[in-house]
Amino acid sequence: MAFPPYRGPFGGHQHLASGWARAAPYLHHLPGRAFFRLARPGANEYMSSADSLADMVSVRRTRLTLGRAEQAFGAAGLRIVARRLFLVRPEHTLRYGVPTVGAGPLGALPVLRELAVSGAYYLLASRCS
Repeated sequence: MAFPPYRGPFGGHQHLASGWARAAPYLHHLPGRAFFRLARPGANEYMSSADSLADMVSVRRTRLTLGRAEQAFGAAGLRIVARRLFLVRPEHTLRYGVPTVGAGPLGALPVLRELAVSGAYYLLASRCS
């Protein structure tokens, strides 16, 4: 499973916005009305602007953090086999040519990791296996 944690710099999926807002970190922490006024959903090769809006609304409603995800894994009977946290995700290397940067020791600090991590990757397995 891979996701950008909600409290991280791009956790609001603002990459789906059009214009400058797509590159503005932490913009999703603004109140809903202000966020959606600034981060107008755009269409891309995979989604219409209506689909982008639906995704952004869903992410905002869910607000999936690292802590909540890890609790949900346990509640679902899953164990974490491997976890990689990134300050700069591999997707950003592909999209923008910036180097991937792992979270390193920052990934072990509960509050800071929620704010700094831009991508979380988990390999999960059933507790029964």
